[in-house]
Amino acid sequence: MNSIKPLKWSALLLLLGIPAILNLIACKLVIPIIDAQQTFPIEITYFLSVGLIVLAPMFFSAFYLTSREIKSYKYEEIFSRMRIKKLSNTDFLWMAGGFIILSLLSFLIAKFVLPVLNLNAAPFSLKICL
Repeated sequence: MNSIKPLKWSALLLLLGIPAILNLIACKLVIPIIDAQQTFPIEITYFLSVGLIVLAPMFFSAFYLTSREIKSYKYEEIFSRMRIKKLSNTDFLWMAGGFIILSLLSFLIAKFVLPVLNLNAAPFSLKICL
């Protein structure tokens, strides 16, 4: 495999600059519009808008730039270059176990620790966005 070449400024702008602007648009424009309809809780509104407006284009632009770098549009070669592999059964067990443990710890902290410290469990990032 070829050595990794540094990205050009245009590619850096595509991968970092545009998502920053899209994140601003998601937080200042899209989230307030969706939240005003009160269809979803604010957390779901945040994850849907940022996921669809910012993260999905970042993934597809990385996919596109990788295919241009290796000069191939075959999924196997692109996934190999991006080091995306199929998860094994052990990986799934670790993922499920980690999710369960982190969810339990988050619940315990929100239920018992935060009230003692007189803190609110609302995500700080949502206070900044809105």
